Amino acid sequence: MKLTKREAILIYLLTVLLIIYLFYSLLYQPLLASIDKIVEENNEIQAISVLANKLNEGDYNNELDKKRAKLDKLNKQVPERLYKPEIIKFVEEMSRKHDLKILKAEYLDENEDKTDKEENLVYESLAKLDIQGEYKNLIKLVHELEKAERIYNIKKISMQVNQMEQITPDIIDESIFYNADNLLMSITFSNYYDELSP
Repeated sequence: MKLTKREAILIYLLTVLLIIYLFYSLLYQPLLASIDKIVEENNEIQAISVLANKLNEGDYNNELDKKRAKLDKLNKQVPERLYKPEIIKFVEEMSRKHDLKILKAEYLDENEDKTDKEENLVYESLAKLDIQGEYKNLIKLVHELEKAERIYNIKKISMQVNQMEQITPDIIDESIFYNADNLLMSITFSNYYDELSP
C-alpha cells in the first residue's frame, strides 16, 4: 500500500506533534518543575543567608564594640602628648592620701632633645621624686603606681632612714639619731604617651 502525498504529510505532522508532546511531557515539564523547586530552595537559602548576615552583623557589631572599648581603655593608659600636669596631680593626690611629703620633684620628657624626626608610636616621660614618710605609706604609694590606670614603669627606687641632727645644750658633741618612721624614698618612674588624637 502506497501512501499518498497528503497522508504522508499528515503522518509526518503527527510524528512531529508526538515528538513535541513527548519532549514537553517527559523533558520540559519535569525540567520546569525542577527549576521551580530550585528557585524556591534558592529563595529559602537567600532568606536564611540574610538572617544569618543580620545575626553575624549583630555579633560583629558586638565584637567591634568590645574592641573599641578595649582600645579606649588602652588609649587611657597611654595618653596623648603630654600629660605632665596629670602626672603631677596623680603624685600629689597619692602623697596626700598616704600622708607623705614630697621634698623634690623633677619631670623630664625623654624625647624633647631628639632632633631626628623618628616616627615613634609611644614616647616616654620621666618623673624623679624624693618623698618622705612612713615605710608602710611609701609602700602604699608604690602599689598605687603599679595599679594606676595609666602605665607607669618604675625604673629605680631606693629608701634610706632620714638622719636628723640634734645638738644637746649640755653636751657640746653632736649626736645623730634615726627615726624609723621617717624614711626618705627616691623613686624614678616613667610614663608613656602618644601623639594620636583621641
